[in-house]
Amino acid sequence: MAELRYSFLLFFMISACSQATSNTKVSINNQLSNCIKIGNPEVIYKSGIPMLGISHQQLKSTSQCGCKSAISQYSSRLEMDGYKSELLTAKLTFRDKPLIIPLATSKEIIGDYSVLVNFSCALAD
Repeated sequence: MAELRYSFLLFFMISACSQATSNTKVSINNQLSNCIKIGNPEVIYKSGIPMLGISHQQLKSTSQCGCKSAISQYSSRLEMDGYKSELLTAKLTFRDKPLIIPLATSKEIIGDYSVLVNFSCALAD
């Protein structure tokens, strides 16, 4: 009887773990859309850190989109129940394909809420 009880316990633990997937939705606001085409956004986790994987295609130089250099910027913002909270802002270049960038410092910060990622020209320091 104890074996049957442990079998049920193991079954429920496996079921709970298999349903613990992320429902994080990512929206992209690409202010560089005339120069950089961004596609296939996918949230992946590396060591518990939510990362955004994207593919991209350079249509024109970012200087033709009003940027002063090849360095661009992205920011991520949490959107939950009408509340918006800035998560990360960093500079990047669109040289690596595919591109993988962090969305937040941990999964616990974003939970299953929506994240808006904004791509733009980098501002001068």
